Amino acid sequence: TAKGFENFPLPKGKKIAVITNAGGPAILAVDSIEKNGLKLAELSAETKKKLREIVHPEGSVNNPVDLLPGGTAEAYHDSIKLLLKDKNVDAVISVFVEPIMVKALPVIELINIIRSEKPLLQAVMPLPEFWDEYRKNSKYKYPLFRNPEDPAVVLSNMYTFISRSNSNRRLSPDKNIKLNTRASKSGFLDGMTISDISEYYKLPAVKSVYLKNDELKSTNINFPIVLKASGEGIIHKTELNAVRLNLGTREELIKEADRMIKDFKNKNLNIESFLIQPFIKVKHELLVGGFRDNDFGPMVMFGSGGKYVEVYEDTTIRSAYLTEKDVDEMIDETRMGKIVRGVRGERAADLQKIKSIIKAVAQMMLDNESITECDLNPLIIDEDNKLFAVDIRIKAG
Repeated sequence: TAKGFENFPLPKGKKIAVITNAGGPAILAVDSIEKNGLKLAELSAETKKKLREIVHPEGSVNNPVDLLPGGTAEAYHDSIKLLLKDKNVDAVISVFVEPIMVKALPVIELINIIRSEKPLLQAVMPLPEFWDEYRKNSKYKYPLFRNPEDPAVVLSNMYTFISRSNSNRRLSPDKNIKLNTRASKSGFLDGMTISDISEYYKLPAVKSVYLKNDELKSTNINFPIVLKASGEGIIHKTELNAVRLNLGTREELIKEADRMIKDFKNKNLNIESFLIQPFIKVKHELLVGGFRDNDFGPMVMFGSGGKYVEVYEDTTIRSAYLTEKDVDEMIDETRMGKIVRGVRGERAADLQKIKSIIKAVAQMMLDNESITECDLNPLIIDEDNKLFAVDIRIKAG
């Protein structure tokens, strides 16, 4: 946050009023407003009536308000206060070009004293000596824009941030729930905690059961299944050869479990238990993930999944403060996104379900600051177009 703007008000809407003393820069400001998805506010009749008492007869009380080159500090101050009080106005952009007869510093300082629940941004095009004078003599030293196009860009970004924040709400009505995010030495959460989190955020975790080695012989199991080793340090299971697919009999299960135990002893890793999941015939493999960036905060990722995710390089990221447009763009920007929408006569996947998973992961990152990263990889689409998260990893720190 820029110094002086720590508690700067955020816009509640898109309707912007512009006040200026020069037509050309005002046109640039208005063009930028439209380019950035904002709108010029329609000033109320009452506001225009009061402005006529301030503005020179040859000036304009329409939006943008034009005080002409002779507009004084008092005229700017009083006019801006009127604009901020107008119910049709969500924010004000002040554009000042320094003429010979009106010094910039008094104008800027008198605007700086205005307090409002609505944003007020200033673009200033002064004589060269102004900037040094402002740094030395300004009581407020609020940030100023040098180009009339810039305030609209900032306001648009602020409005987008607010829209994203408002669109991200908890998925459960119980807002007081506290998820247990205890982590192992590696930082990754244990299976039971991940199961709780998946249930809370409605992530489509495949049905799983953890069994000790001696339980594999007696526990009732519906084949075919997938066998995965579980234990401290066993994180990237595919790379460690800790996964066996499509085991159809108990004999195969026990044989592969024994092989894993011997193999992992040679790697100085201990298998604490085995994860048993139903074998699912894969149609497509997706990736949905989240991470916490030092500069941009919580982020969310979507794209092609599976063990070749780094090879395919088919992913896209967004801030976790998602809008519906962001989610649609994430899907459309990837090759996998185009595939799941349906190609060559193939039936489209459940796009609403995919979107809900992306939003759920984003919400999880927003709700739990202790979670540093997570991924659902692969998020499988089966032959019946159903979605299953067969491997969910969550790291906390």
